Amino acid sequence: MQTDNKNQEIRDKIRQQFDSAPYGNVPLDLSPKKNAALLYLHNLVTPYHLRNQKIINPEGKVILDAGCGSGYKSLVLATANPGAKIIGIDISEESLKLARQRLAHHGFAEAKFYAMPLEELPSLGIEFDYINCDEVLYLLPDK
Repeated sequence: MQTDNKNQEIRDKIRQQFDSAPYGNVPLDLSPKKNAALLYLHNLVTPYHLRNQKIINPEGKVILDAGCGSGYKSLVLATANPGAKIIGIDISEESLKLARQRLAHHGFAEAKFYAMPLEELPSLGIEFDYINCDEVLYLLPDK
């Protein structure tokens, strides 16, 4: 019980930090469309081809952006994977407000964002084809 309380206390402090200063201080209107290297690194086709020596169409695939913050990487994922369904989770609702605004601004209003800790991800009941998790694992109490 004491460990659970300590973990919750840590999570609350992290949430407070990101609510007051959402991570991913990227201007809302900045588009990744001209950043070929960034798009290449975050498209589903590249890792799938390297593993299977086949090309996959990202349309209809479900991509999780775990710890999505203010959504810039979610935007990169949406741009790099046309037709894929983007789902972002983060513990900061303030960051998620920016993520929703960002993706809607760039024409990806169908992206879904949930305020939840990574450990509660199974409660969504969603299977993912690809998971992006940048700058998050070090924040977890039980890596």
